[in-house]
Amino acid sequence: DEFLFTMLASIEDNLEVPGIVVLSQFIPSLRSLYPNIFQRVVVEELSESDCEQDDWDNANILDSSKSSSIDCIDDDCDDDDAFIDANIFQNRLQYLFQKLLRAISNPESPLFFFLDDLQWADCSSLRLLSSLVMGQDTDDNPMCVCFVGSYRSSEANINQSLVECIQSFEDSNAVLLTSISLDGLAKEGTCAMISSALKLPARLVRNLADVVHMKTLGNPLFVRTLLASMVDDQSLSYSFMTRRWMWDSKAIKLASLPENIAI
Repeated sequence: DEFLFTMLASIEDNLEVPGIVVLSQFIPSLRSLYPNIFQRVVVEELSESDCEQDDWDNANILDSSKSSSIDCIDDDCDDDDAFIDANIFQNRLQYLFQKLLRAISNPESPLFFFLDDLQWADCSSLRLLSSLVMGQDTDDNPMCVCFVGSYRSSEANINQSLVECIQSFEDSNAVLLTSISLDGLAKEGTCAMISSALKLPARLVRNLADVVHMKTLGNPLFVRTLLASMVDDQSLSYSFMTRRWMWDSKAIKLASLPENIAI
């Protein structure tokens, strides 16, 4: 409880009310962590509904950014103005996320982020990630954060923004980058994985492992997915008579791959 209280106080001190309200649109749990703040926001909006909102403009930055973009289209504004507005909003959002991470991380309690399937990340998400990674040591209160990202190398080149993002990390002296390439399992590894899953000796599952390896190229995720699919279609089933898993290797070899396995 003391740790949580300290962390919440640090967030409020660093972000202040407008920043917390803005980030709550991306992190909804902030609303339940700071109920008093959002009660104050509602009261303020009701009491000043006919006045110019000075103190709360930043709190409604997302909505105002959207509405300004719509107004710009309706009024045939220059595309440059809309682009500038979007960049301003993006920069403010990146700044708030940086402040948030600084508020909740320290050398005694560092943060660890695992980001999966980065090959599907959009440009805005990658720009935010880049700003957080590159901005860790830009002031006297650095972020104590470790980022781990994974992506399919076979699909990464399709996402040019990801390629450029990784290249910027490699070229930066401020980022300690470690690249790890994970290839598919060898046949023996696939056999060991299936042996462990089915609780059978490796010699008994070798013929099944050969078929599974041929279909999945040793990708551990695909191996698990294919085994689950085989259980669903009963080409792999548990026999209570023999008290072990049984399968039909020929049927499995001829069966088509599930849609969520892309080789």
